[in-house]
Amino acid sequence: MEIYSGVKPPDTGPYQIPVDNLSNGTRGNVLTNPGAVKTFDPLRDYLWPLPTQDLTLNPQLKQNPYWK
Repeated sequence: MEIYSGVKPPDTGPYQIPVDNLSNGTRGNVLTNPGAVKTFDPLRDYLWPLPTQDLTLNPQLKQNPYWK
């Protein structure tokens, strides 16, 4: 993983993160989509949706609640 400031360097790998996307200056957590409004729905977000392929392979499986 490379962290840079200013102009993006030539592509040297899949994980190049601008300093602006870190939570604490030049270190910290990577902020994904910093401009997006993120909400947590406890009725839905404690369970992940089941992959469509799994639902197709096993018709007895039902999608987790609140995921459509």
